Amino acid sequence: MVVQTGKGESIIRRDDIEYLEAARNYVTVATEERDYLVRNTLAKLEQQLAPGNIVRTHRSYLVNIDKIDEIRATETGGHEIHLRSGKTVPLSRGYRDRFRSLFTGD
Repeated sequence: MVVQTGKGESIIRRDDIEYLEAARNYVTVATEERDYLVRNTLAKLEQQLAPGNIVRTHRSYLVNIDKIDEIRATETGGHEIHLRSGKTVPLSRGYRDRFRSLFTGD
């Protein structure tokens, strides 16, 4: 993925992406090194990155399944994904079954 930066362009390898977080027509692409703000929609980036190891976990999040450490239940009955870097992203009920099927083969 190529993203514009203040100094030009950066190339982000798919394997370096931890997660993507949407905010209207912008998406934060988070890597272990730094975060990049991209003017695009999450749906368009999801299409660009499909198929592969980056999957939807929430209306506003995509996550790299290779960066996941564990999935935990929250006190409110939801779930969150803990990444190896210590960051967390939500796993919403609407995407939970499809997400789990990636690991169980169902």
